[in-house]
Amino acid sequence: SSIGERVALSGRSFGGMNTMAAYVSHQEDFAVYAPIVPVSDAVSFVTRELGWWAWDDFGFRRDSRGRIVHSPLSMRLVEDWNPIAGLSRVREPKPLMAFSGEFDSRVGPDQTPRFIRPLLE
Repeated sequence: SSIGERVALSGRSFGGMNTMAAYVSHQEDFAVYAPIVPVSDAVSFVTRELGWWAWDDFGFRRDSRGRIVHSPLSMRLVEDWNPIAGLSRVREPKPLMAFSGEFDSRVGPDQTPRFIRPLLE
Protein backbone atom coordinates (compact mmCIF):
# COMPACT_ATOMS: atom_id res chain seq x y z
CA SER A 1 0.00 0.00 0.00
CA SER A 2 1.17 3.53 -0.71
CA ILE A 3 1.34 6.33 1.82
CA GLY A 4 -1.42 8.11 -0.13
CA GLU A 5 -3.84 5.38 0.91
CA ARG A 6 -3.36 6.34 4.57
CA VAL A 7 -2.88 10.12 4.55
CA ALA A 8 -5.43 12.95 4.59
CA LEU A 9 -4.93 16.37 3.07
CA SER A 10 -6.45 19.31 4.90
CA GLY A 11 -6.13 23.07 4.79
CA ARG A 12 -7.98 26.11 6.05
CA SER A 13 -9.10 29.11 3.97
CA PHE A 14 -6.48 29.51 1.23
CA GLY A 15 -5.18 26.07 2.22
CA GLY A 16 -8.73 24.76 1.96
CA MET A 17 -8.86 26.05 -1.59
CA ASN A 18 -5.59 24.25 -2.30
CA THR A 19 -7.08 21.10 -0.78
CA MET A 20 -10.05 21.36 -3.16
CA ALA A 21 -7.70 22.01 -6.08
CA ALA A 22 -5.77 18.86 -5.13
CA TYR A 23 -9.05 16.95 -4.88
CA VAL A 24 -9.84 17.62 -8.53
CA SER A 25 -6.28 17.43 -9.85
CA HIS A 26 -4.58 14.77 -7.73
CA GLN A 27 -7.29 12.24 -6.90
CA GLU A 28 -4.85 9.39 -6.32
CA ASP A 29 -2.53 11.17 -3.91
CA PHE A 30 -4.55 11.07 -0.67
CA ALA A 31 -7.10 8.85 1.05
CA VAL A 32 -9.35 11.69 2.20
CA TYR A 33 -9.55 15.44 1.62
CA ALA A 34 -10.74 17.86 4.32
CA PRO A 35 -10.99 21.50 3.19
CA ILE A 36 -11.93 23.92 5.98
CA VAL A 37 -13.67 27.22 5.08
CA PRO A 38 -12.35 26.91 1.52
CA VAL A 39 -12.84 29.06 -1.53
CA SER A 40 -14.21 26.64 -4.13
CA ASP A 41 -14.93 29.20 -6.85
CA ALA A 42 -11.86 31.43 -7.03
CA VAL A 43 -13.12 33.41 -10.04
CA SER A 44 -16.35 34.40 -8.31
CA PHE A 45 -14.45 35.07 -5.09
CA VAL A 46 -12.07 37.61 -6.63
CA THR A 47 -14.43 39.22 -9.15
CA ARG A 48 -17.79 39.40 -7.37
CA GLU A 49 -17.72 38.38 -3.74
CA LEU A 50 -14.80 40.12 -2.07
CA GLY A 51 -13.59 42.43 -4.78
CA TRP A 52 -10.23 44.16 -4.93
CA TRP A 53 -8.71 43.15 -1.61
CA ALA A 54 -9.10 39.42 -2.33
CA TRP A 55 -6.61 39.77 -5.15
CA ASP A 56 -3.82 40.21 -2.60
CA ASP A 57 -4.35 36.60 -1.47
CA PHE A 58 -3.78 35.45 -5.03
CA GLY A 59 -0.40 37.16 -5.33
CA PHE A 60 -1.31 40.00 -7.65
CA ARG A 61 0.86 43.03 -7.13
CA ARG A 62 -0.10 46.65 -6.65
CA ASP A 63 1.25 49.72 -8.37
CA SER A 64 2.67 52.74 -6.51
CA ARG A 65 -0.87 54.10 -5.99
CA GLY A 66 -2.15 50.85 -4.47
CA ARG A 67 -4.17 49.68 -7.47
CA ILE A 68 -4.21 45.99 -8.39
CA VAL A 69 -2.04 45.21 -11.39
CA HIS A 70 -3.33 42.26 -13.35
CA SER A 71 -3.59 41.18 -16.93
CA PRO A 72 -5.66 38.72 -18.95
CA LEU A 73 -2.88 36.19 -18.26
CA SER A 74 -3.21 36.61 -14.49
CA MET A 75 -6.98 36.07 -14.66
CA ARG A 76 -6.46 33.01 -16.87
CA LEU A 77 -4.17 31.57 -14.18
CA VAL A 78 -6.95 31.97 -11.59
CA GLU A 79 -9.45 30.39 -13.99
CA ASP A 80 -7.17 27.42 -14.73
CA TRP A 81 -6.48 26.81 -11.04
CA ASN A 82 -10.10 27.33 -9.92
CA PRO A 83 -11.15 24.20 -7.97
CA ILE A 84 -14.79 24.26 -9.07
CA ALA A 85 -13.76 24.33 -12.72
CA GLY A 86 -11.97 21.00 -12.28
CA LEU A 87 -14.98 19.05 -11.02
CA SER A 88 -15.54 17.50 -14.43
CA ARG A 89 -12.20 15.66 -14.02
CA VAL A 90 -13.46 13.79 -10.94
CA ARG A 91 -14.52 10.34 -12.11
CA GLU A 92 -14.96 8.50 -8.82
CA PRO A 93 -15.22 10.86 -5.86
CA LYS A 94 -12.95 10.08 -2.94
CA PRO A 95 -13.89 10.78 0.67
CA LEU A 96 -14.32 14.50 1.28
CA MET A 97 -15.11 16.13 4.61
CA ALA A 98 -15.62 19.84 4.03
CA PHE A 99 -16.32 22.54 6.62
CA SER A 100 -17.75 26.00 6.14
CA GLY A 101 -18.44 28.76 8.62
CA GLU A 102 -21.60 30.79 8.65
CA PHE A 103 -19.84 33.71 10.29
CA ASP A 104 -16.55 33.60 8.36
CA SER A 105 -15.83 37.23 7.46
CA ARG A 106 -13.96 36.37 4.24
CA VAL A 107 -15.28 33.15 2.72
CA GLY A 108 -19.06 32.86 2.42
CA PRO A 109 -20.68 29.63 3.62
CA ASP A 110 -22.06 28.98 0.11
CA GLN A 111 -18.57 28.33 -1.30
CA THR A 112 -18.48 24.78 0.13
CA PRO A 113 -21.89 23.61 -1.15
CA ARG A 114 -21.08 24.96 -4.63
CA PHE A 115 -18.29 22.39 -4.79
CA ILE A 116 -20.06 19.49 -3.09
CA ARG A 117 -23.47 19.58 -4.81
CA PRO A 118 -22.15 18.53 -8.24
CA LEU A 119 -20.28 15.61 -6.64
CA LEU A 120 -23.56 14.31 -5.17
CA GLU A 121 -25.46 14.43 -8.46
